[in-house]
Amino acid sequence: MLKQLYGFILIFWLAINQVLEVTIDLMSIASLLGILCLFIIKERFLDKVFFSIILLAFILVLSQYNQTLILLAGIPLLDFLYSKKYLPGILTFITVSVISVQTVDFSYLLHFIFAALLGFALGEKIDNEKRYTSLLDEERNLRYRLEGTQKQLIKSRKEIEHLTEIRERNRIAHEIHDSLGHSIAGVIFQIEAARRVIDKDKEKLADILRLCSGKLSEALELTRNTVYNIKADKNIGLESLEKILNNFYFCSIVFEHSGDFNTVSTSNISILESVLMESLTNAAKHSNAKNIHIKIEIGKKHIRYYYKDNGIGCVNIQENLGISGMRDRVKNTGGTIAIDGKDGFLIVCHLPVKSEDYQEGEYV
Repeated sequence: MLKQLYGFILIFWLAINQVLEVTIDLMSIASLLGILCLFIIKERFLDKVFFSIILLAFILVLSQYNQTLILLAGIPLLDFLYSKKYLPGILTFITVSVISVQTVDFSYLLHFIFAALLGFALGEKIDNEKRYTSLLDEERNLRYRLEGTQKQLIKSRKEIEHLTEIRERNRIAHEIHDSLGHSIAGVIFQIEAARRVIDKDKEKLADILRLCSGKLSEALELTRNTVYNIKADKNIGLESLEKILNNFYFCSIVFEHSGDFNTVSTSNISILESVLMESLTNAAKHSNAKNIHIKIEIGKKHIRYYYKDNGIGCVNIQENLGISGMRDRVKNTGGTIAIDGKDGFLIVCHLPVKSEDYQEGEYV
């Protein structure tokens, strides 16, 4: 835009100048109109170096009739340096400078220096804008690729969790079938044998009943262990968090929670555990707190983690590996985390609960 504005201003200034000096004639009008037409065609349709050379030659020829027209050579001079064509630019500058000093006005040389510097500056500006745009495009492309990779990793993680759950179900089913099923089947056979000897051999009947009692005790114990394992898996989220809190002896903790932890995915439980441990570690190292309040709310769309202590706090928080790692883990799931140390230490974390998580035993 500045390049075109320079050309129009220069042409119209020269026309007005000649009108004011009463030196304009039909040849001067035709020359200016011809140069203006060539300039418009060059800028609008054929903004090429070759056409700038044609325009320069046309100006040099017309300057033999009207020497002041040499001033318009600043237009192709600016084009050459704008387009990084330094050889024709230098040759043009030397030519018009010599002509202006010898036949016109030494002050024209200042104008050509200005045109050369303006062309070079505009060219550098355009190159910087192109480099900046290219870097933005590359950064945007890398970000899109990173987001795609992150989504693929999340999908793979969920598939692994789903396959792990299926394998665990199959293991429990096989264990019940192989152990509990065989034990009950054996008891049934022994009961059938007891029926046959119930009136014939009291001693053998007693042995069979003791054997059945032992088998049923083993089956009952196996059933309890299996049920306990299943229940422990479902409640591991809340229990693991409470275990971390119970092992913290630095100061008193008020822990509140709401919602169903059974609906929380394994990955979010892992993040909550790491955030909780890092919060308590920082409290023990730096806070000098007497009381800590922690609240976890399980919602349908978000999980909210709230931590607040009454310690000394920190106005300028220096994020070490622990805090930066905590922030990265939360952000990688699409969550948000805010940390403030003006009044004690405050951490508020939101984790998304996505529709791809498990719902009533199904994997979506």
